[in-house]
Amino acid sequence: MIIPRCISTRALSTAPEQAAQNPVAAGICPARGRSKSGGAARNSPLITAYRQDAIRLAEYLNSHGPSKCGDIRKTTGVAKATQIMADDHYGWFERVSRGVYQLTPRGAEALVTP
Repeated sequence: MIIPRCISTRALSTAPEQAAQNPVAAGICPARGRSKSGGAARNSPLITAYRQDAIRLAEYLNSHGPSKCGDIRKTTGVAKATQIMADDHYGWFERVSRGVYQLTPRGAEALVTP
Protein backbone atom coordinates (compact mmCIF):
# COMPACT_ATOMS: atom_id res chain seq x y z
CA MET A 1 0.00 0.00 0.00
CA ILE A 2 1.27 3.44 -0.88
CA ILE A 3 0.69 6.14 1.72
CA PRO A 4 0.11 9.52 0.09
CA ARG A 5 2.34 12.41 1.07
CA CYS A 6 0.45 15.48 2.26
CA ILE A 7 0.90 18.61 0.22
CA SER A 8 1.15 21.84 2.12
CA THR A 9 -1.73 24.21 1.44
CA ARG A 10 0.81 27.04 1.27
CA ALA A 11 2.31 25.43 -1.84
CA LEU A 12 -1.04 25.79 -3.57
CA SER A 13 -1.59 29.45 -2.73
CA THR A 14 0.51 32.42 -1.69
CA ALA A 15 -1.99 34.02 0.70
CA PRO A 16 -2.72 32.03 3.91
CA GLU A 17 -6.42 32.99 3.89
CA GLN A 18 -6.76 31.68 0.31
CA ALA A 19 -4.96 28.46 1.19
CA ALA A 20 -7.45 27.74 3.97
CA GLN A 21 -10.33 28.17 1.50
CA ASN A 22 -8.80 26.05 -1.26
CA PRO A 23 -11.12 23.01 -1.76
CA VAL A 24 -8.40 21.08 -3.58
CA ALA A 25 -6.00 21.37 -0.66
CA ALA A 26 -8.70 20.32 1.78
CA GLY A 27 -9.07 16.97 0.01
CA ILE A 28 -5.37 16.15 -0.31
CA CYS A 29 -4.09 15.39 3.19
CA PRO A 30 -6.94 13.29 4.59
CA ALA A 31 -6.61 10.64 1.86
CA ARG A 32 -5.89 7.14 3.16
CA GLY A 33 -5.54 3.66 1.75
CA ARG A 34 -6.47 3.06 -1.88
CA SER A 35 -4.97 6.19 -3.37
CA LYS A 36 -3.07 6.24 -6.64
CA SER A 37 0.70 6.64 -6.47
CA GLY A 38 0.96 9.03 -9.41
CA GLY A 39 1.23 9.11 -13.16
CA ALA A 40 -1.55 9.41 -15.71
CA ALA A 41 -5.04 9.24 -14.25
CA ARG A 42 -6.56 7.99 -17.50
CA ASN A 43 -5.77 4.32 -16.92
CA SER A 44 -7.15 3.96 -13.41
CA PRO A 45 -9.63 6.06 -11.46
CA LEU A 46 -8.55 8.25 -8.58
CA ILE A 47 -10.36 7.99 -5.28
CA THR A 48 -11.02 11.15 -3.30
CA ALA A 49 -10.71 11.53 0.46
CA TYR A 50 -14.46 12.22 0.55
CA ARG A 51 -15.23 8.90 -1.16
CA GLN A 52 -12.82 7.06 1.14
CA ASP A 53 -14.66 8.49 4.14
CA ALA A 54 -18.03 7.54 2.62
CA ILE A 55 -16.75 3.99 2.07
CA ARG A 56 -15.61 3.76 5.71
CA LEU A 57 -19.06 4.90 6.87
CA ALA A 58 -20.79 2.44 4.54
CA GLU A 59 -18.61 -0.43 5.78
CA TYR A 60 -19.47 0.45 9.37
CA LEU A 61 -23.20 0.61 8.67
CA ASN A 62 -23.04 -2.61 6.68
CA SER A 63 -21.63 -4.50 9.66
CA HIS A 64 -23.48 -2.70 12.51
CA GLY A 65 -26.85 -1.79 10.98
CA PRO A 66 -28.66 1.49 11.71
CA SER A 67 -26.50 3.56 14.07
CA LYS A 68 -26.23 6.97 15.72
CA CYS A 69 -24.00 9.53 14.03
CA GLY A 70 -21.91 10.06 17.15
CA ASP A 71 -21.12 6.35 17.45
CA ILE A 72 -20.24 6.14 13.76
CA ARG A 73 -17.99 9.21 13.97
CA LYS A 74 -16.11 7.91 17.04
CA THR A 75 -15.62 4.40 15.71
CA THR A 76 -14.63 5.25 12.13
CA GLY A 77 -12.64 8.40 12.90
CA VAL A 78 -14.45 10.32 10.15
CA ALA A 79 -14.94 13.81 11.58
CA LYS A 80 -17.54 14.82 8.96
CA ALA A 81 -19.56 11.61 9.22
CA THR A 82 -22.88 13.34 9.91
CA GLN A 83 -22.44 15.79 7.03
CA ILE A 84 -21.43 13.04 4.58
CA MET A 85 -24.43 10.88 5.47
CA ALA A 86 -26.85 13.84 5.46
CA ASP A 87 -25.64 15.11 2.07
CA ASP A 88 -25.72 11.54 0.69
CA HIS A 89 -24.06 12.36 -2.65
CA TYR A 90 -23.73 8.68 -3.62
CA GLY A 91 -27.20 7.57 -2.50
CA TRP A 92 -25.71 5.17 0.06
CA PHE A 93 -27.23 6.48 3.30
CA GLU A 94 -30.76 6.81 4.56
CA ARG A 95 -31.94 8.74 7.60
CA VAL A 96 -33.99 6.47 9.88
CA SER A 97 -34.65 9.03 12.61
CA ARG A 98 -32.96 12.08 14.06
CA GLY A 99 -29.23 11.34 14.17
CA VAL A 100 -29.64 7.70 13.07
CA TYR A 101 -28.64 6.46 9.61
CA GLN A 102 -28.65 3.14 7.80
CA LEU A 103 -27.12 1.83 4.59
CA THR A 104 -29.32 1.72 1.48
CA PRO A 105 -29.33 -1.27 -0.91
CA ARG A 106 -27.38 0.90 -3.36
CA GLY A 107 -24.73 1.49 -0.66
CA ALA A 108 -24.45 -2.24 0.08
CA GLU A 109 -24.06 -2.90 -3.66
CA ALA A 110 -21.31 -0.28 -3.90
CA LEU A 111 -19.31 -2.12 -1.24
CA VAL A 112 -19.43 -5.34 -3.27
CA THR A 113 -18.52 -3.86 -6.66
CA PRO A 114 -15.17 -2.03 -7.00
